Formats: sequence, C-alpha cells, structure tokens
Amino acid sequence: MSGEGPLRLPQWLHCNKCGAFVPGGSSSSSGGVGSRGSTPGRGAADGAGRQLHILECTHIVCGACLGPSSGNAVCAVCGAACASRCIGADQLPADVQAFLDDALVLSELDRLRYCIQFQINNQAEAIQTLRSRVAKQNGLLREARAYIERLQQQQQQQHRNQQQAGARRAPGIVPFGSPGPCPPPQQQ
Repeated sequence: MSGEGPLRLPQWLHCNKCGAFVPGGSSSSSGGVGSRGSTPGRGAADGAGRQLHILECTHIVCGACLGPSSGNAVCAVCGAACASRCIGADQLPADVQAFLDDALVLSELDRLRYCIQFQINNQAEAIQTLRSRVAKQNGLLREARAYIERLQQQQQQQHRNQQQAGARRAPGIVPFGSPGPCPPPQQQ
C-alpha cells in the first residue's frame, strides 16, 4: 500500500481504449509497433501518452486516449465525465492501490478463503447439531406414539371387559352400590 514504497504495477494493466500496456508494469517496452509498451496502430507513444490513468468509472486509459484534462476528464471508453488519477503515482489511495496490487489481492483471497472455510465448517457443525436434535425428537415421537397406542389398546380392552361383564349378569340384577329400582314400600 501507500506507505510501503512505490506501487509495482501488474503485467495485465493496459489502456481499455487502445490496448497499450504500461511500461514497467509489463515486459520491457521496446517502443516498436505492436510491442506491449506501445499503442497499437500509433507506434511508440511519448512518456506522457503511456502513463495510465484510472477513472472513477473504473476504466483505465492511457494519457493519449484521455487527452488533455482540466479537472474532470471524459472517459474514452464510456464517455462519462469523472475524475481521474494517474496510476503509478505514489499518492494513490489505498483503496485504489488494492485494485492494482496482485500481492494484496492474493492475500485478500487467502483471507476470504479462510473466512469461507470457517463459515462452512461452522455451518456443517450446526447442521450436524440440528440433525442430532431431529433424531432425538423423532425417537421421543416414536416412544410417545407407542405409549398412546398402548393406552388405546388398554382402553379398548377395558371397554371389552366391561361389555363382557355386563352380558354375564342376570337380567334385573343390579350390582351392589348401583342405583337400581327401589323396593316397593312395605305395608303395615
């Protein structure tokens, strides 16, 4: 980042309009037509023309495609009027340098991979805990169903026993303690 010395530009950095690669960021610029340090179709550009600029619209254009700017620039790719910053300048903000620093991107990817792995592991543990709880609840549910079934069977058996006991009684005989017909009053 900004306090660690000059930014080492990545090899892939190029003008999004003409395709010119930045010298020093990619292979050496021989200055010949079609070389990585040149602007295709224009031959070698002057030093200012090969300086790349990053625009607020996130396009990267060389100085030749950007043209002279006073304050806000017009993007040669999308036509948006926006501020630009010269890439390679030591005063690039850290958030802009983060886009251009391959080592920073790789370390950030490692951090994100670690975070993702942490989340995956914890989600797997949560799923396992929930599966265990569901299995326990299913066991309790099976036990409760079996208990209810036993109670229903006992109730049915009791009902059958009562019906059988009632059928064995002689007609007109009322069991002791049951309300029955009152005896006629005795005359004196």
